[in-house]
Amino acid sequence: MLTLPNKTVLLLLTTTIPVIQYTASYFSFRSPSRNSARQYALWQKPAEQNKEKVSGKLSLIGQWSENFSSDNITKTLFRGIPYTKENDLTLTFAGSLSENKSENSFLADYFYLPTDFSSAATIKPRVKMFVASPAFRINLDAWHQGLYLAINSSFVHMKTDIHFKETIVQAGVNNYKQGYFVPDESLKRFRLLENATSYFNGNSIENDSATVFEPLKFAQIPSVQQKHNGVAETYVTFGYDHMFQNKCSIGIAGHVGLPTGNRVHGKALLEPTVGNGHHWELGGSINGNYTAWENEEKKQTVSFIGDIYIGHLFKCQQTRVFDLLNRPLSRYMLAMVFEPTTLSAQTLETSSAPGSPTGSVVPYQFAQHYMPLANATALAVDVCASIQTDIVGMIQFKTSQWSFNIGANVWCKSKDKLSFATPPTFNIALKGDAQIYGYIDDSDTPVVLSATQSKATTFSGLRFTKSSTPFDISVLQNKAIDNGNFAVVQDRENFPIAPTQGLTYEPNVGAQTNTYIYTSNPPIFVTMNDLDLETAKTKGCSYKLFYNVQHALETTSAWKPIIGIGGEAEWGHRSSTTQSSLSQWSVWAHCSFCY
Repeated sequence: MLTLPNKTVLLLLTTTIPVIQYTASYFSFRSPSRNSARQYALWQKPAEQNKEKVSGKLSLIGQWSENFSSDNITKTLFRGIPYTKENDLTLTFAGSLSENKSENSFLADYFYLPTDFSSAATIKPRVKMFVASPAFRINLDAWHQGLYLAINSSFVHMKTDIHFKETIVQAGVNNYKQGYFVPDESLKRFRLLENATSYFNGNSIENDSATVFEPLKFAQIPSVQQKHNGVAETYVTFGYDHMFQNKCSIGIAGHVGLPTGNRVHGKALLEPTVGNGHHWELGGSINGNYTAWENEEKKQTVSFIGDIYIGHLFKCQQTRVFDLLNRPLSRYMLAMVFEPTTLSAQTLETSSAPGSPTGSVVPYQFAQHYMPLANATALAVDVCASIQTDIVGMIQFKTSQWSFNIGANVWCKSKDKLSFATPPTFNIALKGDAQIYGYIDDSDTPVVLSATQSKATTFSGLRFTKSSTPFDISVLQNKAIDNGNFAVVQDRENFPIAPTQGLTYEPNVGAQTNTYIYTSNPPIFVTMNDLDLETAKTKGCSYKLFYNVQHALETTSAWKPIIGIGGEAEWGHRSSTTQSSLSQWSVWAHCSFCY
């Protein structure tokens, strides 16, 4: 509070704490085998322990699952991109000279599309699974009353589809200006891709004799469903249940998860992953049940059942794709491969004035090789998760041969911990919208430059801005680059003391101060410190309600059959971090044999 003559002024100081929002480069799924809700939905009160008889249970569940909301997926993979309507995310693409370009439009130049191209695409991801889950349990009362061994696994058919639907606003007619991608005017519209869909499906410009245009090999968004058939992790459980006057029981168990699922390879953005990502898993659980009420004949009962599981996912090697720090979705930017400069008759240098006696040799030049950044930042990493929890609570109403189970479940997995299997090194830099070739002022011979734009983003380069035109001198001279200075060449092979020759921004433009082009010296490479490790670390949390109805068939056989149906609704939890959880519904049918 500040007091002035006849006045009192109250000063309020406020602090705004920013919430960091990450756009994940990977979506992890809860393993179909890690489902305590489904396991306990089939629960039957343990039979009285008997050392004289071998007893146990065989069961098979068939389950169908689908996500009922795409929101969890889109807000994990495309957080920060504005929505046009509820649960419908729209991505826009626009070339560097397009009239439809906006601050949230992906730069279409990166996608091998014309500079006047524009389109819009909706995304509504779908995930579907069929799970066949066999389980086996044998009671080991002959060894010690209450001991048992159980094995369960899940055979999974999984389908993912991002449903990328693109609408062309302007197909574009522009050819690429010489020097932007290639040294001549050969990059015509007909050689470019038709749309962003083609790029995301792994297509590219056909390579010419000198220039390589790599297709997108990782984090693809295919037009067709991605499918995978496999076995999720197989759990082997060794446990002990202690009965208290046949009224309640408390049990403990140790669990080993065998890595029978597939690894993460990062080829598709929404990659079907069956299991926990090929981790070994070790965990323990404590469970209990209590019969709260039963009638005199003990044919009608009300029981409460609960189980708490905590496990650890051990280190395994996967491939994760990384974005750059503070540049969401930068995996889709265009990178250039560089190579060391060789001293030759046309050695690339920079100078404060073309024609000066000598220049400063540029250490690296563009190697005439373009690639999507994801191809370089798809790296082998060792991944582990400290804790995975699976907690279930259930009520069972039983009358005669019928059982009705309803319950709730909470599942959580801590954030992934990553370490590089081999520390990465890069010889790449960001192209942005820089020009990559200059021309010797007296011969019009093309020379590969070293121009980089380390501050470019997924949505824009630095040369073509809203206030600039393609004919501005600063645009033509390539000034919006890293460490820019006049590009020159000098004969370092035959005449080390020969004067430099300036490079112009296009052939036959004449050698003048405002026609000389700039290049970077030194160019700025992507380094490991530029990688946003958080974008590849996910964690998960979901809440579930479930039910099951089952009927024990009457038989005189030693094998007691039980059949039933059930289902569940699961809500994935979202937060400002890379939360990765599905919201989905499931239905199942099952049969069991107790012996």
